[in-house]
Amino acid sequence: MISRPSSRTHRVYGESFSVANLDASSSETSPSLAIDVPSSRLSRPHNGITIGFQRSNAPPGSRRCLRWLAVFLDRSWTVRCHGRSSGDRRRGGAMKGYQMTADIREVATIGLVGWGRMGGMIGLHAVKGGWDVVAYDPSADACAAAEDAGATVVGGVAEVAASSDLVMLVVVDDEQVKQAIAGPGGVLETARPGTIVAICPSVRPDTCAEMAEVAAQQGVHVIDVALVGGERGAEAGALKLMCGGPAEIVDACLSAFSAFAIDVCHVGDIGAGQIAKTANNLLLWSCIRADYEALSLAKKLGVHPGKLRAFLNIGSGANRPLAEWGAQRLRWPKKDLEVALALAEEAGVDVPFIKSLAPLMAEMTADDLAALR
Repeated sequence: MISRPSSRTHRVYGESFSVANLDASSSETSPSLAIDVPSSRLSRPHNGITIGFQRSNAPPGSRRCLRWLAVFLDRSWTVRCHGRSSGDRRRGGAMKGYQMTADIREVATIGLVGWGRMGGMIGLHAVKGGWDVVAYDPSADACAAAEDAGATVVGGVAEVAASSDLVMLVVVDDEQVKQAIAGPGGVLETARPGTIVAICPSVRPDTCAEMAEVAAQQGVHVIDVALVGGERGAEAGALKLMCGGPAEIVDACLSAFSAFAIDVCHVGDIGAGQIAKTANNLLLWSCIRADYEALSLAKKLGVHPGKLRAFLNIGSGANRPLAEWGAQRLRWPKKDLEVALALAEEAGVDVPFIKSLAPLMAEMTADDLAALR
């Protein structure tokens, strides 16, 4: 059962909200579904199912989508799933050797390790959404900001884990993730069996897999939750999440995720969220470079880049970086492209375009983008 108050104003269903599950390996019939909706609410159809009514012929995957929809539209709604099918016996471990060793805790308290640009906005939206939030950051200023936002600030990662059902690591790199989970004073020193840890920074997929395996020995579940949307998305509470790990663990977090995200996609096993974000970022930097060269050429030939962008954004060359030209920060292409090239080398995949993109992005500056507005 999910029952949590929310002061957040949700957008009307159908604008951009979605939950996707890219695992199509199960074709069994889903159990019957029922969502109890206050009579004053408008019932809306989704995939042939009317919310608020029970159907026994719901297509596979609808159980998860309907559960998310009810949480998204109003977390005071109650979501019930009646019956079980073989499809509910999920697809097992998220990686080779990963065995579920504990029940999943119902998420009532969210722990945040890292109250920076991204973590701070995630925590703020969670507090505003009515969640109990426990936070830690090594920066005294960040801790003060967390306290001002309404979070309970504690003195370390272990203290966060001791009182949280979902611990979100919004740190910087692989080493910080490993230390936060398995290092001295880390999550595993105090986390109760069934606790969920979400790895949010851009790290190597094998780091996620390694931490999941270590944590599983203590009955702690680990998923990777790649954040897409940047600081603006976090500020608006409109992040998009690409998740890797067991589907039932991701399911257990959906209510909490709805406080700061509008789209969630479960893309596969542990580490898959990181791979999906790498692919996303490759397209982002590729578009930015292509846009830059196209606009530079047009400007040199006498066409105003601003006027041209207005037309290109309704033409076949439209892309999001072009529509948001000048708002991008060129802080991360080096890291993103290094990760992509390393993964490609390990996989034995030739990526000549990406190899050529890395030095081209390295030479670009924010002033280059501004000159083409």
